[in-house]
Amino acid sequence: MSLFPPQDTIDKISTGQTGRLGELLASYYLEMYGIGTEIIRGIGSDLWCRRSDGMMFTCEVKTCHIPYVQTSSCTMPSYRFHIHSDVQRSADIHALVALDIGGVHFMDTCELPAGGKKILKAHRFNESWIFPSLETALKSVVENKKAA
Repeated sequence: MSLFPPQDTIDKISTGQTGRLGELLASYYLEMYGIGTEIIRGIGSDLWCRRSDGMMFTCEVKTCHIPYVQTSSCTMPSYRFHIHSDVQRSADIHALVALDIGGVHFMDTCELPAGGKKILKAHRFNESWIFPSLETALKSVVENKKAA
């Protein structure tokens, strides 16, 4: 299922629109999971999040609006996310959004590669992976906050 049925529509949205839509989609899944969210305009994170027990954490959202497809081989399409600076790595978790298919993959920020680029195959955005990835990321957040 695509959020943008006409393929050319998603290609025409701006970078700002892409990011905003990714933040809204990540926020949607967090809210569906029972986590309150506020979209913020700050440095280092896009969402302030609060669990029902009151624990606060931050989420940086990275959005890709179309997959990258290697034409030289028969590999599955993948999404490339760029996490550039230490500031973007200061959030507790990251939400990686495949906007064209409405998929979100959550991960603990410490799981991100040092090279600044994370590549995920399209199958990682299957709807059945969204909440398990969120649960895994949240488990790490809770452990990290208890250790601090």
